Formats: sequence, C-alpha cells, structure tokens
Amino acid sequence: MKKFLVRLLATIMVLGAFQTGNNTKQIKAEEPYADIYYTTHCQTYGWTKESKNGELSGTEGQGKRLEAIKIRVDSNLEGSVEYEVHCQTYGWNLDKKKDGEMCGTEGQAKRLEAIRISLTGQLNEYYDVIYRVHRQTYGWSDWVKNGETCGTTGESKRLEAIQIKLVRKGAQQEASIKYRTHCQTYGWLPYVETGKLSGTTGQGKRLEAIKIDLQDAPCTGGLTYQVHCQTYG
Repeated sequence: MKKFLVRLLATIMVLGAFQTGNNTKQIKAEEPYADIYYTTHCQTYGWTKESKNGELSGTEGQGKRLEAIKIRVDSNLEGSVEYEVHCQTYGWNLDKKKDGEMCGTEGQAKRLEAIRISLTGQLNEYYDVIYRVHRQTYGWSDWVKNGETCGTTGESKRLEAIQIKLVRKGAQQEASIKYRTHCQTYGWLPYVETGKLSGTTGQGKRLEAIKIDLQDAPCTGGLTYQVHCQTYG
C-alpha cells in the first residue's frame, strides 16, 4: 500500500510539472498584439475624443486646423511610437515626442502642416505604422508608413484630419473601396462599399461627379481616377 501511495504521489508531481511547463510555453508563445490610439487638438473644438486603429481624428469640410497630436500604443511588445510635426512658424524644430506626449502647440493658433510617425523596438519588428492626413485644398493624402513625411511643407496648408493604423508585417490583408456619386436631382448619395450600386437605374438621371476612397487599407499608396464629362471630355 505504501509503495502504491509513493508511486501515485510521484505520478501527480510529474503531471504537475508537465502542466506547469505547458503553461510556461503558452505564456512565452503569447501572440503579439498592438493597438494604436491618438487624439488631436482641433481649432474651435480643442482635444478630440481618442480615436483607434484607423478611425478619423479631426474634421472634414469645416476648414478647422489641427494644432497638436498625442499618439500611444497598447501592446505586449516592447518599444515606442515616436512622432514629430511640421508646425506653422516652427517648422520641424519642435521636439520629437513619443508614447502619448503632446506634439504641436496649444493656445497659439498654429496649424500643423505635416507629420512623421515611426515605431521602435519590438513594435517595429512586428508592425508597420501607416498613416494619412486630410490637407487644406488637396483633401486626403496617400497612405505612407514608418517615418515618411505626410502633408506639405512650404505651402502654408493646414492639416485638418488624420488616420493612423498598425499593420502586421507580412500579413495578407485586403483593402475595400467606398464610393459615392453626385446624381441629378438627388445630389450626393451616401457612401457604398465594394460592388454595391451608386446612382439610379431606370430614372434617366445623370451622374455628375464621383468620390472614391480606400477603406481599411493595409498598405501604403492610394488610388487615382478620372472621368469623361460632358463639354470637358
């Protein structure tokens, strides 16, 4: 009986050690994750609600300048998000900031004109940071990544909005397209997504303009388009 108890206890200890080893492996093999958060200081409105993973921060169609930005990353990886801005009067001469610090100005009515964003440490090993801005006169820029300049310099054009994403390096992802048309009688129709109809059928209404944009872009770049228009070709 005593030998049986000794063997049983030894078996339990071995199984316990094996289970502990498995737990350790699970902890070590934890899948890397990262989310990026950002908020902008916007003319008239002040600090906006924090945006996440590609959401828009700022405004469109209101002519409001961005004056400052804060960016942070929530992740189980080591590293930081670093960023610098080209600011009215100061140019690139403001200090580079990181991990939620304010970059830009408050209370000076100075517009942001361009931005650079990059990652460091393990974050940079696993992820690309991609971003684009809405610029005065020009609208949305193409997506750029990893420290590239986004916006304008030397043109006195304000930034009005920004989108920022983290994209896993080597991941296979697809972008979708959203678009809207300006239709006779009805004006601008709501945005629709890939493959859905925009316009009318059977009503004899002409299309007069179109807007096309990338949705959930996993990479840099953009798209271009042109139309053949009555009178103008």
